[in-house]
Amino acid sequence: MKICWDTWNTAHIARHRVRKREVEEALRDKDRYVARTRARKREERRYLVVGRTASGRMLRVVLAVKPACLYPITAFDAPEADRKLYRRKRR
Repeated sequence: MKICWDTWNTAHIARHRVRKREVEEALRDKDRYVARTRARKREERRYLVVGRTASGRMLRVVLAVKPACLYPITAFDAPEADRKLYRRKRR
């Protein structure tokens, strides 16, 4: 599915020193960890994704599922708890 970028989410991830390319790499990681998460809007589906970039950086990405695309809401360096989930999934 296509990833939707706009000025808001691009600027938001930049505040966490994350680039669009890194988010896309983490989402393509074959070993990524994916879990459904709570959404503020009841009708919206959101997912937490933990994945590695090509350079090895591990990111936590929160996505909203929109009709035509996946919309990254935020992305930042994965905390240790997320890294453990990722490592556990790889076993």
